[in-house]
Amino acid sequence: MPDELVRTLEQGHSADSALPRRALSDVLAGCRSTAECDLRDVLSVSTVLDQQVWNQPLPDAGGADLHPDACLARAQLVVEVDSIEWHRLGDRVEATERRRARYAALGWTVLPVSPHRIREEPALVLAEIEAAFLAGLARAA
Repeated sequence: MPDELVRTLEQGHSADSALPRRALSDVLAGCRSTAECDLRDVLSVSTVLDQQVWNQPLPDAGGADLHPDACLARAQLVVEVDSIEWHRLGDRVEATERRRARYAALGWTVLPVSPHRIREEPALVLAEIEAAFLAGLARAA
């Protein structure tokens, strides 16, 4: 089905399809929420970061079922969009804590970022992620 959408958009008038093309690009990249798409936009301007993998199984997870929002494997860095709905209510707090403990046990750094900060402080969020990425590369060297 995504292939059909791509073909349809390619055949249409480009001026009328900018927004659908952008949305489809985010979906095909693996973004699952508006906040993740916003983060992808913030990271897309970086000249420092590797390409991110979105919502895919963690490489070499040793059997752990981990699907980070954004993964920068070379630096063993995970960026999680830490929304209230999915991370800070009820038993989700403990689930988030357990998942982050599994990342740490595997040697990965998790950098949580809120949707609010992605929207309101995009340059600062990008700088923090770039710094964490470079620190991860230094540890790996």
